Amino acid sequence: MNNKLITVIIIIIILVLGITWFSQKDVAEPAMGESIKIGVITPLTGDLAFWGESSRLGAMLAERELKAEGYQVSVIVEDGQLAPTPSLNAAQKLVSQDGVDAIYSEFNPAAIAVSSFLADKNVFHLYDAAPESPLESNSHTFKTYIDYRQNCEDVARLIKNNRGIEKIGILKINQEFADLCLEGLREVYSEVEVESYNPGSLDFRTQISKLKIAEVEAVVNVTFAPENFAALRQMKELGLDALYVGVTDAFPPSLVAENKEVMTPGKVIVFGLPPATKPFIEKIKKLVPDAKVVDFQAFGLAYIHIKQITKALDGCEGNLSCASEEMAKNGAASEVGFLKFEERVAQFEPSIQEWKDDSFISIK
Repeated sequence: MNNKLITVIIIIIILVLGITWFSQKDVAEPAMGESIKIGVITPLTGDLAFWGESSRLGAMLAERELKAEGYQVSVIVEDGQLAPTPSLNAAQKLVSQDGVDAIYSEFNPAAIAVSSFLADKNVFHLYDAAPESPLESNSHTFKTYIDYRQNCEDVARLIKNNRGIEKIGILKINQEFADLCLEGLREVYSEVEVESYNPGSLDFRTQISKLKIAEVEAVVNVTFAPENFAALRQMKELGLDALYVGVTDAFPPSLVAENKEVMTPGKVIVFGLPPATKPFIEKIKKLVPDAKVVDFQAFGLAYIHIKQITKALDGCEGNLSCASEEMAKNGAASEVGFLKFEERVAQFEPSIQEWKDDSFISIK
């Protein structure tokens, strides 16, 4: 009897151990690899909260669809407040407390602060901003957004070949992206009249007067919305009848509507990322009907890039060299005109528009 009891006990123990082992095996080996955590740093408060909220919604939809595909991914969004210190604090929290595997950050202050912080961390970084310098400090950092050097060269070539413009000037904000733009302009024009100003300046009368004396036929100003409309207004006041070239993002529809009197048809050209496609916008409206998506481009960038990051990290087991190689393999994403990554920089379909009939019309 004792022998039978011992045998039964042994069988029960074996069964329990077997069930426990299989249960643990299922948890440790999910179908699509290990769990992936991605942090997003974007302005959720302040003047650009509309962009940050749109990005947050795009990241959340990407997370939802990735989970439906079998990926174990979670997205954590932090408010960078469009400033270096809050962006850095957000990155520190995401790394030390949340243990993220990657960070997607937006705008220049976050790009520089976060990239510097991650230089010695085993965390993948994709930033949506203009500067190229963060790429130099970390070989596992990727960049998306406008390629200012290439885009400024493209628009310069267009206005020279199609408009016959021979003399060009630039109101150059003292920022890295304006330096990159100037490099692009000089690929087409050997001489460019340069008038510089500091961020936040809204009085360009001295610079515009000098450009008028130099008889420039076009003025390039890659800057922000308030500076754009101040420059256009002062050009009109001072009688500088020149083509104005700016960046699409710095002409938000609400401010354009308020400043139409300085928007001369055929005299304003903008370049930037291509708009989100109509089918993608319809998809967004269907899948997130209760959310207020103000900027579909912001939504689309976060959406495609969170998916790209997840799939690049999956299966690489924390090896950033492996993840970088996988990231570089990403093909086109038509939703927002993404073509590929080239030397860790996102390439997009070119988009140049001209102000005509109270709207921007695509000319390339």
